Amino acid sequence: MGYAITIRSADGSPISYARWLALAHADPELVEAGESVWSHGDREERYLIFAWPSGDPDAGDALFVYHDGVITVDDVSDSWVLKIGQVARDLRCIAEGDDGETYDANGNEHRAPKPRGWARLFRG
Repeated sequence: MGYAITIRSADGSPISYARWLALAHADPELVEAGESVWSHGDREERYLIFAWPSGDPDAGDALFVYHDGVITVDDVSDSWVLKIGQVARDLRCIAEGDDGETYDANGNEHRAPKPRGWARLFRG
């Protein structure tokens, strides 16, 4: 299992399916790779996948998977981070890694400062 970066709204609201679809279709670098709909009784889960051909033969294509209001890219390669940050910017969202770090549209990583002194012992 690899490292993932999730694109999500800053306010916690879900990214709408229509919003992701519109952005993905407007981006000439993203290629529709498929959609999967699973039904669980009265609940339906929809996955919409777009691929980004990275041009990096070692990394392969990045798969942007929309599900449940967020977009996830799994098994992230360093060469994909810039594109992930750009997609997040275009959606006016946040690109956040598994460890809570965020990535901007230039591919730069940002980490929240660690608590200092007594604060690190008493955080909730």
